[in-house]
Amino acid sequence: MKKLTAVFLVIAMVTGTFQIASTAATTAGALAVLRHVSGGTQLTPEQREALGIGADEAVTTAHALEILRTAANTIYTVDVPLGGFPTTVSGFSEGLARIEVGGKCGFIDDTGEIVIPLEYDSDRYSYFSEGLALVYTGGSYRASTQRERVGGKCGYIDKSGEVIIPLQYDNATAFSEGLAIVEKDEKQYIIDKTGEIVAELDVYYDEVRRFWDGLASVRIANEYGFIDTTGKEVIPVGKYDVWQNFIEGLAVARSQNKYGFIDKTGEIAIPFNYNWLYSFSDGLAVGYNYYDDEYNPIHGVINKLGEVVIPFEYDYIGDFSEGLMAFKKDGEYGYMDETGQVVISRVHKEMRISFSRGPLFPFNNGFAVVHNMVTAEPERNIMDMSSYEKWGVIDKAGNEVIPLKYDYISSFNDGLAVALVGHADFYHNYFSGEWTILQIDGDIIRELTINIDIADD
Repeated sequence: MKKLTAVFLVIAMVTGTFQIASTAATTAGALAVLRHVSGGTQLTPEQREALGIGADEAVTTAHALEILRTAANTIYTVDVPLGGFPTTVSGFSEGLARIEVGGKCGFIDDTGEIVIPLEYDSDRYSYFSEGLALVYTGGSYRASTQRERVGGKCGYIDKSGEVIIPLQYDNATAFSEGLAIVEKDEKQYIIDKTGEIVAELDVYYDEVRRFWDGLASVRIANEYGFIDTTGKEVIPVGKYDVWQNFIEGLAVARSQNKYGFIDKTGEIAIPFNYNWLYSFSDGLAVGYNYYDDEYNPIHGVINKLGEVVIPFEYDYIGDFSEGLMAFKKDGEYGYMDETGQVVISRVHKEMRISFSRGPLFPFNNGFAVVHNMVTAEPERNIMDMSSYEKWGVIDKAGNEVIPLKYDYISSFNDGLAVALVGHADFYHNYFSGEWTILQIDGDIIRELTINIDIADD
């Protein structure tokens, strides 16, 4: 068995030409986009026009990189042989975490031991779901923002590393609700966990997602719809602009530039009255409306009847989990309960840029990951978020259980997370440095440094 015995320190060696020459104006534009994504500010119509972002277009972190890339005339379309990516340890899923070394990936357990050898191509979609992991081999990446895969085949393995469904597909989703959607020879199928075909899709979709609440989101061009587990299109593509999966029986949809919720029949469950909505979590959904001509958002919370249960008066509100949700109000961050009562106050005084919905993550097993963000200076590298932030963990009393000392911490899953001290490039999913496993053990968190030696014992 291969055992981890030396420090993770792998440098990126990417084939191709990358000419980064960000001007101050370009950096300012990219930072404006990032502040918008974090919920801290809004892009004005003039900014959108200057940055080439449509008036009704949803703004993402990908826009920031595109702004830099376009201005610098950077070449990002060169094929990169698998083997050019640095070491990464993903967050845990079902007790195992994906480890990537030199473009190959395998899996480690909660002791840091490699339990599935590094013999598959690195891919961000390789994680365990319902006992099976989607794995790839024989491909290359197109070095774009999303690390687009070029060629290769995929299939599924179990936690012992045994191939359960052969690597024969061109694309596939993770298993969810006992089903996955796969593509082979430009045909798409729904399969079960034995690999048997449950249904063949009558329409070829540009994108399909995993099943949630019995329905899977599908896309043709820029229009969305949903199919059921038989492959039938139950909500026609193009009826609404649907951006999120069905969760707790409802899905966010958009009509005439306003957001609401639809039910599984495609009927409107909550009217389209909001500038933005997030999916339901424990019966509550966060939304926001703009309160001025500068497109600054004001957040609140609604229930499944569409009733406002927390007033729209917050700069930011996170997802509801374990009885608490993060918030920002009057420049300060904390956690409140479902009634809006503040439980943890003054977690952070300052936040300028964030790649998630904020610097405070939902609670899991009584703990929450937090990160403190500082004002970005134009000359600093916005790709390297480790130059801006430090990450730690707090408990429900607001105590700092792990101080803000890491450059990245994944979300906790079943009491496990991974943390990094080193370089974190979230745009390209490139990481290097020393990794640590965080294990929740009652009311404490154990820290186990991961070392690596992939030579046979």
